[in-house]
Amino acid sequence: MLIMFNILFWLSGCAVLGIGIWMRVDPSIGNTLELLSVDSEDPMLEYASYVLIAMGAFVFLVGFLGCCGAIKENKCMLGLYIFFLLIIMAGELAAGIMVLLYKDEILDGATDVLREELHNNTIYTSEAGDEDVSFTSFGLAMTVTEFELKCCGVNNYTDYAGSAFQMKYGAAFPASCCTMEDGAEITFEDGMNIDGFVKDINKCYAMEEGFFHAEGCRDGIEQVFSENAIILIGVAIGVACLEIFGFIFAVCLCRNTGDDDE
Repeated sequence: MLIMFNILFWLSGCAVLGIGIWMRVDPSIGNTLELLSVDSEDPMLEYASYVLIAMGAFVFLVGFLGCCGAIKENKCMLGLYIFFLLIIMAGELAAGIMVLLYKDEILDGATDVLREELHNNTIYTSEAGDEDVSFTSFGLAMTVTEFELKCCGVNNYTDYAGSAFQMKYGAAFPASCCTMEDGAEITFEDGMNIDGFVKDINKCYAMEEGFFHAEGCRDGIEQVFSENAIILIGVAIGVACLEIFGFIFAVCLCRNTGDDDE
């Protein structure tokens, strides 16, 4: 039973290690992560990748130690395995409590950073008047978010007031804040004509109701996380149960076996 548990535990360590390496090699793994990194000089994504690599390697080694201890029926190895497993469980519990306690502070901090980047970013790299547009890294992530969540800006569309985007292009907000044609499925890429997908570009920029999105993306992002909270909680409970069973198996085996030296 302990060996079967450690195979699953070992595989989970491999998965975490692989994700960390992937994030380190390719920092643009998704629009959400790109939006959260907001600045190419922001080390947050890099630090996250190092943490995942360290955690994956640690879980990998602990799982290997548990398998060896079970096969050899060695109390010393099993004792170290139990100790390290307790450290992992305590770390996960502490991380979960920190997220619950400081969720609002984290969201507020992220909101402030996003608003600042939104104010300083031009969203597009193309020149004003060009029919086809190309995006900045942050601009592409923000554009996709606004389209998918049907929102504009961080708190609301006024976040673009006085921004680098407005100064360069003279518009109150990008076309991604406009209501799109019914059934429009857009794959945003450089050199595309966004205006061609808008329901009515003139009414949108005139801010007529029903032709642009006035609400910000913060509530939409928070809602997405809330809707998936049940899944995340379920996965966390499953992992915790798995670790508890592994801990029990290891303790039972350690109590009922002797060192190889005996």
